[in-house]
Amino acid sequence: MAGFVGVMSLQLSVAAAQSPTPLAPSPWLPLRLSQALAAVETPRERAGPSDAVSARRAATRSVSSLDTAGEAAPYVDRLMVTGNGPTLRDGEEDVNEPNPNGLPRAIRIELQLARTLNNGNVVNGGAGLAARAAVDTQNFGSLSFEMQTGANAQFGTDNGSAGALRPFMFTLQQYGLPLAGGWSANNALGIVAPVQVGLTRQQPRFSLPSRTVEGVTTELLSPRGATSDTLNVTLGDVGLVEGFPISGFRRQSGHLFQTGAQWSSSSPDGWLARWLGTQSHLTSAVAYINVRGAPDLLGPGGLVAGSQPGNAPTANHDSLFVAQRVERDGVSMQANAIRSMSSSSAAAQNGNGWWVDAGADYGRTRHSAGLFRLGSALNWGGLAVNSDVQGGYYRFQYQTLRWSGDVAVEALRSVTGVSAPGQFATGNLRYQLSRDISVGGGASVRTYGGTASQAFAYVQSANSLGSSRAQIDIAGANTGERSQGITLDQNWNALGSVRLSTSLTYAHQQVASSSAQAGTPSQTSSKRDSASLALNASGDVFDDFTLNTNVQSRYTISGAVDDALYATVGLTWRYNRAWSVSANATAGTGRYDSGVVSLDPLAAPVTTLARPSQRTYLLVLRYEDRAGSVIAPLGGRVGSGGGELAGYIYFDANANGIRDANEAGVPSVTVVLDGKFSTRTDQQGRFEFPFVGAGEHTLSVVSDNLPLPWSLINDGITTVTVSPRQNAQVNIPAVRTL
Repeated sequence: MAGFVGVMSLQLSVAAAQSPTPLAPSPWLPLRLSQALAAVETPRERAGPSDAVSARRAATRSVSSLDTAGEAAPYVDRLMVTGNGPTLRDGEEDVNEPNPNGLPRAIRIELQLARTLNNGNVVNGGAGLAARAAVDTQNFGSLSFEMQTGANAQFGTDNGSAGALRPFMFTLQQYGLPLAGGWSANNALGIVAPVQVGLTRQQPRFSLPSRTVEGVTTELLSPRGATSDTLNVTLGDVGLVEGFPISGFRRQSGHLFQTGAQWSSSSPDGWLARWLGTQSHLTSAVAYINVRGAPDLLGPGGLVAGSQPGNAPTANHDSLFVAQRVERDGVSMQANAIRSMSSSSAAAQNGNGWWVDAGADYGRTRHSAGLFRLGSALNWGGLAVNSDVQGGYYRFQYQTLRWSGDVAVEALRSVTGVSAPGQFATGNLRYQLSRDISVGGGASVRTYGGTASQAFAYVQSANSLGSSRAQIDIAGANTGERSQGITLDQNWNALGSVRLSTSLTYAHQQVASSSAQAGTPSQTSSKRDSASLALNASGDVFDDFTLNTNVQSRYTISGAVDDALYATVGLTWRYNRAWSVSANATAGTGRYDSGVVSLDPLAAPVTTLARPSQRTYLLVLRYEDRAGSVIAPLGGRVGSGGGELAGYIYFDANANGIRDANEAGVPSVTVVLDGKFSTRTDQQGRFEFPFVGAGEHTLSVVSDNLPLPWSLINDGITTVTVSPRQNAQVNIPAVRTL
């Protein structure tokens, strides 16, 4: 802690010594929202891309402004173009008129009351207090503070283990602290995620996991930005954020230190320049992580929520990652290497691995290939990465105005020889029949680590009801499991400002199970037919009343019963310009998968979770306000107005660029607004920036917690335009990478 404070003090001293330099205005608006908020949704192509290739190459999505002249003409509060936005009532106060006194600032305070019932009995409950504040400065960057505290029945019930859940957590962040020579710094204190170097995110087939720590992190950026020269350091105690609906931090018995650096050059010198040419761009990176005394529970997600870390053995972990990337004339190649060393009371394990990826664009096609060899016992800070596998892959992608397709083949074998060699192949094809109708399909086959296959075909159309898609899926494995299903997705045209999407699925499954009779193992199977319904609804149902609903349900028609339900309904009433009340109810029961099933042998396994049969109620009383101006209000000119920006990051399983009702959100992913303020998605993948100035803004998604084989289009960059007094909504898809 003292080291971080010293670093921050030094940075502040350097910044203060500089002459004041006006910075770009912050997007957080010091204005009050009006009592009526209208929803603006991301415009969709009438027949959008339907596979990972076209989704990855899709143009940056934006939320259109209702007032297209707002950038050129001064904002007049009582004049709303085309009458599509909320107007002021007679005698109503102009809640968007800024308070110009002081620095630009915003604050939100919430009082939370929660109860969880099981069979009518209260099994959990408590009260919480949450606060979020932000202030924008010229010489010290943008500062934001988030805090959550409360009392909950589950707190203190960990039998005295080292991982007791603490009902308090906070994060203090600083973005864009100006330093000498055009450098800048981002700092964070509290519950943070270690910063990864940029080259760890440019991985088509591999990724490094990220932990959550209670500590400090500092990142230095050169004038050229985060894609060139950077240096980062993170120090803290390992833990997990747990608890619903009131969260707390569970500190584990481990300490983490992580550092990394990345630097680049566009003009290599000497023999490298003669070999590659002066137009080549070189990027190098190195990262190191050290974890001491952490629970020895290696896995894709680390310690499972609800387990008792005090009963697990501890281990020490050291991992080193280095990478070199070369780019020239549309051709790129990146070489990576990793070494990990782990020691525990049981044994010591060391692992080494390397992989090389190359890609090239030629007209309408893209070719990429790679080789890899990953030894045993590889991990990153105690979290497992792909190990004991070697092989190579080739991918081909093609796209025209009407056709798009991709094919990938991969050969794999175990380094230690514990499993037989195998292959993995997958492909997709899409054809645009007309402006409104597209058809496509695809298939995947895997013979490594067991034989399995899956195939699908679909038709998608834009019609008078909205956007419709019908898809047939077939899958099977050598273990005796079989499934066939048909899914109907419908994204309905907005009903006023309410957005509605539904998904209906009928599935026939043959489920295999193992049993033993008289000491002889046997394989049995059972058949099951089920129907699933998913629904998303959000928007303003009445003046000052906003609805947000998600339902996921499965009903067994015949065979072994496997019913499931997860439903959440939220209603917010904005009482006046500063006060609002939210009521949320959540019900859950049954078994469900936490992600989308993939045959990719290098993908993280999908875990099956079981929900207890219980209901949870949450009541929130919220106060929010914003004020201040420096040169111009946050995000624009004085009097330019502003609104709210929210959305979802979701797994786009069918790669149609639309958030269908049955597609899950991506939790715990960081979203940064204009490089100045950040937030994290909740368990449903939702994020929110409540105080955004009118005009164009940029959302950047940090993909460190995004599991393979998922990636973000446009490198996670989305452009959004917010209109005065509007609730701008944007959905950001994660697509599967072949």
